[in-house]
Amino acid sequence: MDFSPEPGPSSRPGWVIGAAALAALLLLLGRNALVSSEGDLAECVREILQGRNVFPGGGIWVPDAPGDLFHGRITALLAGFLGNTEWTLRLPSVLAALLTLGGTMKLAAVFFDRRTAFAAGWLMIGSYGFLYWGRHASWHMMLAAVTVWCAVLLVREEKRFASAVALGVLALTGTLWWGWFFLPPLLALVPLLRQGGFVRAGKWYWGGAVLTAVLAALAGFGLLMYSFASGIGGVPRLMLEMEYEVWHASRLLVLWPGTGSLSWYGALENLPRLLLPWVPLTAGALAGMIVRRRELSPGVRRLLWTAGLLMVLTGIFPGRRWQYQLPMLPIFIVLTAGGVAGGCGVERWNFRIGQGMELLFSLLGSLAAAVAVTYPVWDMLLKVSPPLSIMAGVPLLGLLAVVLLIFDTGPACAVERGSGMRGAWSGYILAGTVLSVALWSVTVPSLTKFRSGRPFWRKCGAIARTFPPENIILAGEPPHAWELYYLDPPGEVTAAAGPEQFRRYLNSGIKGGQAVVVLRRRDADGFMRAALGTRWGWREKPEIREGVPLRLVGKAEKEEKRYELYYLDLLKYGGQQHAK
Repeated sequence: MDFSPEPGPSSRPGWVIGAAALAALLLLLGRNALVSSEGDLAECVREILQGRNVFPGGGIWVPDAPGDLFHGRITALLAGFLGNTEWTLRLPSVLAALLTLGGTMKLAAVFFDRRTAFAAGWLMIGSYGFLYWGRHASWHMMLAAVTVWCAVLLVREEKRFASAVALGVLALTGTLWWGWFFLPPLLALVPLLRQGGFVRAGKWYWGGAVLTAVLAALAGFGLLMYSFASGIGGVPRLMLEMEYEVWHASRLLVLWPGTGSLSWYGALENLPRLLLPWVPLTAGALAGMIVRRRELSPGVRRLLWTAGLLMVLTGIFPGRRWQYQLPMLPIFIVLTAGGVAGGCGVERWNFRIGQGMELLFSLLGSLAAAVAVTYPVWDMLLKVSPPLSIMAGVPLLGLLAVVLLIFDTGPACAVERGSGMRGAWSGYILAGTVLSVALWSVTVPSLTKFRSGRPFWRKCGAIARTFPPENIILAGEPPHAWELYYLDPPGEVTAAAGPEQFRRYLNSGIKGGQAVVVLRRRDADGFMRAALGTRWGWREKPEIREGVPLRLVGKAEKEEKRYELYYLDLLKYGGQQHAK
């Protein structure tokens, strides 16, 4: 057992954790190209800034998640000031992640002590769920933030009435913002109602605050239906329609199991993914708490019940997608910190797991430091120049991880005093956090250099913006939302799903002497044949061809899915099949 003293009232470790979290979230934040799941929000913001009405979708872009229509309007306000860039699109997630971090540390301090709170902060910063969704162009991290702060307000001892009012406001915000997605995590917090003696003291206004908020949200849902019947118009109707879409889409995902991407035990599959690399620590902490359950305080036992309910309710209902299971992350991080640093686990198990983690992180830190000498490997084997951020940043962070492990010599050392944890676990928790940042905040964004999508669509956009929108044709399978974001056409462009539709449009829809068509390589021959016999000639060689990422080189079936841009020229005389 570690009997090192608990940190005093100094807030310095808290400031260190906040600065470390901010650095981990902002490091190379705008470097990484958008991924598919970020596309809806990005395209929604782009079209709003162009002055288009994006509700209820339509045209080429139809959102997968109608909630992005709501979130997009808030993000567009930010983009109007800071510019519509990847950095700006991801900034709301950074703010939500910081709120989640603060709520997690506050919750750990309530159930355990300040040392455990600092440990929970470092564990949260190093978790994959935090670093991925906290740097993602979406608002999913806000679901975890609202949930954990609802939990904090439920267990708060002081200013109970003010806390009840704040809880009601948060619960109302969550239900209106997330619809059915917020109800499972909110219901999972019911065991915390007795924490602090609120029920024993007769303070039923806590339950009343939550119930009022939920009933208000459901009443708002009924108002939506009334608005459609009564013909309310203007901005109020638009807001009600957006809220209806949020509730309707979330209802389908929550209540219809077939719409989910995982089986009914989805939480068991996704929880380790969210907690990486702390899965062994979490498993050991939970096992220790279960073994010592009779020795735990009533509050910690209620927290365990809350974690179990979260696994069941968010695993079965919210679409079984891991972004909607983010509310599990803060609760399980608190339990992990409590088992490791709060004295609630089995010390012998923690010691063995800690030894294994130290060995693993020592090896990984040494390998990361050795990246500095791998430049010839990139040149000889891959025939590419490595990103400078990987060659410089990863070795420095790997070296830092090894140094933290070496110099964690006891409670009086700078490593433990600076981190605030004051325990034998300080070194390997800090090393694991540093290595997670090296992977997810440095390596992954740097490797976007070898992705071909963003450069191709930006080049296409530079050409397309010199044409009127009706002379820009997207043929075949339409591009994804993130590809439309980088294309950034000047207006609503034309989509031709098949060759026959393409032929009809060539004969009637295009004005002017030239047009451009963007399509997949495998579809080019079919659409070329469709252009025969029209008054338009198809240039045989593409003007721009999307490159093939390193991971797809040599895979012909994958290469055929790459996009190409061709010019179409209006023929002066009939009978010519291709323009020269």
